[in-house]
Amino acid sequence: MRKIFKWIIGILLLVGLGGGAYLVYRHWNKNHSTKQNNQQIKDFEKVIQQLKKDTEHNKIYLAKCLNNTLKEGEGSYKRDEPPKIPNWEQKNEKTEKLEKEFQQAWKEFSDIKNQIGEYWRVIHKEIADDEKLHKIQKNWVEITFKLDQDREVNARFNDFIKTFFYRFLTKKGLSRSEVDFKGFGNFYIEPKGNSRISEMGNCGLPENEGITTLGDKITRLPIIIKLNQLYLLNNGKNGSMDRFVSKISRNSKGEVIGRDILPIGFNELIETIAHELAHAVQEVKNIDHYEMGKGGIILTQCESSGEGERNDPTDPLKLTKPKYPEWVKDHAQLTEEIHQIIINSKEYKEFERWWKSS
Repeated sequence: MRKIFKWIIGILLLVGLGGGAYLVYRHWNKNHSTKQNNQQIKDFEKVIQQLKKDTEHNKIYLAKCLNNTLKEGEGSYKRDEPPKIPNWEQKNEKTEKLEKEFQQAWKEFSDIKNQIGEYWRVIHKEIADDEKLHKIQKNWVEITFKLDQDREVNARFNDFIKTFFYRFLTKKGLSRSEVDFKGFGNFYIEPKGNSRISEMGNCGLPENEGITTLGDKITRLPIIIKLNQLYLLNNGKNGSMDRFVSKISRNSKGEVIGRDILPIGFNELIETIAHELAHAVQEVKNIDHYEMGKGGIILTQCESSGEGERNDPTDPLKLTKPKYPEWVKDHAQLTEEIHQIIINSKEYKEFERWWKSS
């Protein structure tokens, strides 16, 4: 019996020692797992923060792309695959919260990345299209010659311009017998020496004609409106080109780094007509209150024409300080009023259908 008792006691001691060792191991393993988990959390927090920083960087990059202020060498951060979520030692409320934060951060990163990708996809297509257009438009004078010489085209423009000139004068009660409005004169080509296209329309005196005065009173004021021949590229018979690519710049690698593009669509054509009609109307308004300038009698001024200071480095043609600011303000208002009358008329719709037909 004594041997059996000792044997039982021995077994119990061994079981107790084993159980104690297991409890110690369990406690150590738990602490080790917690420590490992905490480190995983810290590392993953850094991953999320870096992802957010990359997103902010890409937002700024995209804004520069859209504002055309991107400098050479600037780029975006690219990630094709999301960072891996850790194989957690212990899943808990903290790790679940981090995973949700990570999913949101990756979604925001991906959204901006996709927007950047779409921006460059569109740009590359535009560049390819503009390169083709630039080659075609090198012969733009030849392309537009036939329409320029077309009597029907010139007659249509003459009727259209005269219609709205007299309609607006009648509405405002501005009719004057001294005014000899010739309507539409012709399409013109700017001199080849010009470094850039300076105007798309012109309102002034007909060739070989001047203002007649008697003392300080104007007794005859001839007015004629002309339009840049480039607009004829937009006619349906010439393929309805809506922009003129005057120059494509490349770097040493042959990559396109700049394009000089001038909008010449139908909307721009109508805006130019309204702009020039506003000059004509303003000349009528100021017939009794004209000014004398370097070139003689002055009757009208807008933000880009006439006397004054021009010191804007980005646009040397823009008047930064016009000599007659009140006229500039009045011209802008007249342009808008005339434009609204045109686009809300039946003649506008008829003119548009004719212009766009091929």
